[in-house]
Amino acid sequence: MTRTNTLTVPRSFFYMILILILPGCNIKEPRKKNNIDFEKAQKITIEDKQLEDHLFLDEIIDRHSLEIYTFQEDKDNMLGMIGKCVSTPEGILIFDSSTKSIYLFDFNGTLIRKIGSYGKGPHEYLKPLDVVYNPFNNTVEVLDMAVKTRKFDIHSGELKFEGYSFQRKYHINSFLPIDSNIYAGYNGFSPVEEVYQNNFRFGVFKEKNIEYRNLYFDKETAVPVTSINPFYLFDNKVRFFESIFPVIYSIDADTLVPEYRLVFKTANPSLTDPDDPALIKEVFDKKLPMLSRINETNNFIFITYLVDEMKRFSIYNKADSKSLGTAIFNYKIKELDLELYSLFQDGAFLGSIVYPDDLMRVKEHLSKLQSLSPLQDRFNKLNISALSNPIFIRFKTI
Repeated sequence: MTRTNTLTVPRSFFYMILILILPGCNIKEPRKKNNIDFEKAQKITIEDKQLEDHLFLDEIIDRHSLEIYTFQEDKDNMLGMIGKCVSTPEGILIFDSSTKSIYLFDFNGTLIRKIGSYGKGPHEYLKPLDVVYNPFNNTVEVLDMAVKTRKFDIHSGELKFEGYSFQRKYHINSFLPIDSNIYAGYNGFSPVEEVYQNNFRFGVFKEKNIEYRNLYFDKETAVPVTSINPFYLFDNKVRFFESIFPVIYSIDADTLVPEYRLVFKTANPSLTDPDDPALIKEVFDKKLPMLSRINETNNFIFITYLVDEMKRFSIYNKADSKSLGTAIFNYKIKELDLELYSLFQDGAFLGSIVYPDDLMRVKEHLSKLQSLSPLQDRFNKLNISALSNPIFIRFKTI
């Protein structure tokens, strides 16, 4: 007599149900190791032994490229703290982070119009994190609440397109147009949920979808990035950096192939595996710098970083792979006795906002000189009062 297995049919039925259910399950991806070959990466070494009060820019500024923009003020455009300042073919675009207002001035400093408005309405922006000019469709684009872009017509200032709502899990922190509808994006912090994500991603987004993703760090035990440099496009490469593990990334805008440089305070770091607990301890013991801002020109890389919670400024010469020095305060144009507190990346130019109290000090410095250089004379002729709007200067390096 053949024995019949009475469980065969129910078990088969169970497996069929299991096969149908599994594809719909949300299966967590396994942790991915960083694919960077640290031994082959270009290394930028920072040495505090060259520490000075300031780094002087006089010898590396192209004087013929230096431009000065003043902004007329009235009750409708009194500027506060400038979060971003970018030149466009239509004029100078300014994002005032204190009032969450976006202005467009012409090159003579006259206000042309405000771009959009702050508020909760359907055509307004509520929490702008980044503002960019998109040259591909001549629009001003606002990254709002980390999950939506809003496109405004630069000629009218009106909302042109509601933009793209990125998937909530990405929480874009900074973005940059690569063409008319493709964006580079970076995530890490969710201002909506006010939490940090464990995974830090660089991606390229097309409309609402992420087309390419490079998961370069998965730090479940590390303190998250708290200072993110806005993206900039230089030499057809999208530049950004990881601040905890000091790595500068370059992503080719056409091929999306990543390159990277490592920034160290010491000459021979033991940086081989970002998941190594010893490395994490080394970072948090403040033996490695934490990057805060990166700017780049044809010949130089400007690095702002933190060591022992103190800001440091360094300039790296790409030609000879050496540092021009390290400062504990900021960049300074010695000829003008003028400090530049923050450098904007404006294409091939570097730019800086200069506030009225600093300009008054420059005027006082120049008044003590018997003869003025052409650059000093240009600043001396500026009409400055204690309540003036700030000015925007931009320049190329040699």
